[in-house]
Amino acid sequence: MATSQPCVSLCGMSRPASLVQKVRRPLDVRAENSADKGKSMNIVDANMSVLRERIYIATMHERLQQYSRRGNGWNYPSNYNSNLKRNLILSQSLEIARLVVGTLGFTFLTGTLFLCLVSLVLHLGQ
Repeated sequence: MATSQPCVSLCGMSRPASLVQKVRRPLDVRAENSADKGKSMNIVDANMSVLRERIYIATMHERLQQYSRRGNGWNYPSNYNSNLKRNLILSQSLEIARLVVGTLGFTFLTGTLFLCLVSLVLHLGQ
């Protein structure tokens, strides 16, 4: 019996690593207090908002530089052609007018044909 106790204590010391329980750290939980009033305490969100603001400022600065190079007055692009715009509006107006005239003509034509058909049926019925 005296020999069995040292074996038990030695067997207990030499357990494989897979059987040893790993110590888990507790989860890092944060609570927000009412003093925050919706402000983000996350540093990533804060950095993203700063980055968005800097990008906005840079784009506005680029736009201002573009407009200042063009000079005063209307800042149309260099490839703007007023004749193309006028022709586009004219063609659209003509297309709408053609559609309206075609619809009215088709309506009058079908009405006339219907009246002729009714008149023919009445004359043949007498």
